[in-house]
Amino acid sequence: MAFPPLDDAAIAVACGHETYRRGLEYARAGHVRQVTWSDSGNTLTALVQGNRPHPYVVHVSTTQTASGEDLLVGHCTCPMSFMCKHVAAALIVGREGGSDAHPVPSSGSSWRRTLRAIAAPEVDLGYEPIALQLSVQQPGRGHDYGAGRARHRLNARPMMLGAKGRWVHSNISWQRLRYLRGNANPEHLRIASRLQSLHPSSSFSYYGASTQWLDVAEIDGLALWSILLEARRAQMPVILDDKAQSAVTFIEEPAEIAFDIIRSRSWLIATPELWCGEDLMSFMSLDLIGQPAHAAFAWLTDAATGKTEELTLLSLAAPLGDDLGDLLVQEAAIEIPVAE
Repeated sequence: MAFPPLDDAAIAVACGHETYRRGLEYARAGHVRQVTWSDSGNTLTALVQGNRPHPYVVHVSTTQTASGEDLLVGHCTCPMSFMCKHVAAALIVGREGGSDAHPVPSSGSSWRRTLRAIAAPEVDLGYEPIALQLSVQQPGRGHDYGAGRARHRLNARPMMLGAKGRWVHSNISWQRLRYLRGNANPEHLRIASRLQSLHPSSSFSYYGASTQWLDVAEIDGLALWSILLEARRAQMPVILDDKAQSAVTFIEEPAEIAFDIIRSRSWLIATPELWCGEDLMSFMSLDLIGQPAHAAFAWLTDAATGKTEELTLLSLAAPLGDDLGDLLVQEAAIEIPVAE
């Protein structure tokens, strides 16, 4: 699948306007050391020098939503991980199509185009914000992802502020997004519509209570994480479906899998653990997003009510297959005979 046209506006929309601006600074300063395209022209790989001694590796490809929309997905080895300034810089330099990176000139003839791409109104236009409400649900029928274990659902629905200042869903739904009237925040509306278009159900036209929620754990993890980061950059609230409508926690530094190994006389017992930097991540409950998984969600449940109290979203430094993912989620171990 070929890349869509990579003009300034397209990159700013894909990465976010502030990220685009910072990526433009990196590109002009010559931080993009190398850019290569795949033979098919649908994958870009780049080395971008950041704040660390070794350059970050950037991979950008395209995916197509169920509705036929081309979506840019950029992954980087920096702590931000997805659609970061390094991705923006690589796209800015790589759109020239050459294999050798070079600083982007800041010629006077391009200032109007650049300003249009990054400019944002500094005044409050009175837009009504849209929020994403998330709910953790027990696995349902059809959520076994093949022959493996059944996964929990991470349901999402759009919300708007009601007359009493609480988020409500009475005037908004996934089906109503395209017909939404009023002064809804256009950036929030675009993000919600994009999220809906990525879900497998978007290729069907059906209505009813069953579509009030979409299980976003069914969406490709890279694409979902990219959209969630867009929501954060656009100050779009992501809230839990608890009484307080608590904010969902994001851990943007990618988490890595490591094994805790205990040796006995006869066995090596290896237990997978989730680490973020130097911190061991310990959660009451955990499940994965995508197959293979590129992201995860963790939650805390109130013992008395059984309702979710806290929800955390995190990205994974490397894709996680079913076998290792099942061990991690189930807190299981691998037993290896010492003789082997």
